[in-house]
Amino acid sequence: MDTIKYLIVGNGITGLSAAEEIRKTDGKGSILMISMEEMHTYYRVKLSHYISKEFDRQSLLVHDAKWYDERQIDLLLSTAVEEIDFRNREVKTSKGSIKYQKLLLSNGSSPFVPPAKGQELEGVFSLRTINDLERIQNYFSDIQSVAVVGGGLLGLEAAWAIHELGKKVHIIEFAPFLMNRQLDEPLARELETMLVQAGMTMYLGAGASEILGDGKVQSIRLTDSRELDAQAILYSCGIRSNIRLFQGTPLNVERGVVVNSKLETSISEVYAAGDVAQINGMTLGLWTAGMAQGKVAGANMAGEYRPYELEMPSTLFQINDWKIFSTGKISGELETLESVIENGKLKLFFNKGILQGGVLMNHSQWMPFLKKAVKNEPDCHQWLNEKVTAVEILEQLKEQVN
Repeated sequence: MDTIKYLIVGNGITGLSAAEEIRKTDGKGSILMISMEEMHTYYRVKLSHYISKEFDRQSLLVHDAKWYDERQIDLLLSTAVEEIDFRNREVKTSKGSIKYQKLLLSNGSSPFVPPAKGQELEGVFSLRTINDLERIQNYFSDIQSVAVVGGGLLGLEAAWAIHELGKKVHIIEFAPFLMNRQLDEPLARELETMLVQAGMTMYLGAGASEILGDGKVQSIRLTDSRELDAQAILYSCGIRSNIRLFQGTPLNVERGVVVNSKLETSISEVYAAGDVAQINGMTLGLWTAGMAQGKVAGANMAGEYRPYELEMPSTLFQINDWKIFSTGKISGELETLESVIENGKLKLFFNKGILQGGVLMNHSQWMPFLKKAVKNEPDCHQWLNEKVTAVEILEQLKEQVN
């Protein structure tokens, strides 16, 4: 049995970024990626948008097969990792065992589905893979109404795509307002109004307690006892790290695989990155964070020293001509300053005068600078005391940087 120098479990954006970074430093060491997926790395973040679109699988690929061949990156697809023997540096898969010198755990996460009666009925879905997408498209073609459980970023993207199919959409969110991690309540209410005007119905401060139907979904009973008609339910309630494989092993595992600043685990020559990794007590679950962590892990596996710096959370929500960019800390407990700009607005969030976060509705050209300004956490006491606008503060900060 040949020993692989760099063995990567998972072929999402994290594993791909690691492989690419390894090859930049080590031009000859063997690289093998193992994945349950049937195809090369694809843009998972686009899946919810594609609910309402015709597509071929190739259009979702990050790179084609030629790209991997040119870099001598090998893949073992449609393959389950069944056990990892860390002591003997051996991974046992559904297609045989593989020895490794260095190992990256980048096997991602799975959708979190809050328990409810009736989830075994036909018509209950979550969206994580391209196979999920194809099953959803096929099922939704014959129904008229869908309930989306989860009013976060991905849930709303999916809800809008279902709305574009001409279906009646119900949005069920346990929190009192939508996108509660990216928006404060006033901004969330504006978004809610826009979605309601488009024809969606909202059930906020409630969850799905029971799914009813005779073999197939026909209605949903909420935790507040309301009942609504729906022929399918799509869960979008966040993710959980895929750690089951590592439980009961010597690997240090909490909510995710615990890593240090180099993304090293508690076991020598074993790294973890992306959704499965826990750093400073946090699992980030963001595409951009997974990409950045993959690059850092790959560089360190190849012999460089590169510490990982935690990403400042930033997200972009887009439906039709609406774009909502959110970065940094967003909270109703912070001091705020808001400016209306043509068909959008800028809202800044401060803690004792220090810029902590910002939300930009439309005007996407300002997104890069807003993110940079928030990351620097500048002291804005003087401008706040002078009663200047949010736009003027951002322009002043831009002049300082330039």
